Amino acid sequence: MGLTHGESHPQLTSAGVLTPPPALGRNAACHCDSGRKYKRCCYEHEERIRRQQRPLVLPLWLLNSRGKLHQFEKYACQVLDLPALLASQSDSRRAPEIPTGDVVNSLFHSAVLRIPSLNALEGDLKECDLQKLMGFTPTPEQKPCSADVVANVLDKLDLSGLKDAIQQVIGKAERNKAFREGSYGGLRCVAIDGWEPFASYDRHCPHCLVRRVKKKIAAGETEEVEQYYHSYVVACF
Repeated sequence: MGLTHGESHPQLTSAGVLTPPPALGRNAACHCDSGRKYKRCCYEHEERIRRQQRPLVLPLWLLNSRGKLHQFEKYACQVLDLPALLASQSDSRRAPEIPTGDVVNSLFHSAVLRIPSLNALEGDLKECDLQKLMGFTPTPEQKPCSADVVANVLDKLDLSGLKDAIQQVIGKAERNKAFREGSYGGLRCVAIDGWEPFASYDRHCPHCLVRRVKKKIAAGETEEVEQYYHSYVVACF
């Protein structure tokens, strides 16, 4: 799930610097000029490379001890009743095949592990380690949900239920004095971080932000095109 190195190796420049694969929307034209969509061409191979490089940006507490991650999970489940909170979430999909709680569960662990995008999450969900961490029966190469399902649930999620769950967690943590070490004079300290889970040249919704970016086309030339994306600001305690 991005915690160990896989078989693929990232490309090195002549200066010996790692060069990550270009970030493309799944339905964008592949950068190798094959004429196929990225998800049907180089996506799987390059996603393995991105997952191999990801440990370089994971938090030190997670890299240094997997035991701490499991201690955190145990505390969240036993004290904060995390499974019930996740299972109680709902969205406006009609007769969904995949429960909302499973999708929110994957998003929760995506935040804990700092998985950088929905596409990266989709690849990690095939890994048995992450499936076990989330409480699923390990099924190699069979992900519990796809990036498209996660994006759809995000669009239709009942935010009032999510707000109630967050308030319940914060209230319980305050009663247990979980914030005592991170406060000064009654003030709570948080880290502000930016998160961009989605970007595409084609797919977009009415809530997408839009920017102009340079994109490679045939013969190594570039052109400026519109890219649609979602961006969030997250406060981490």
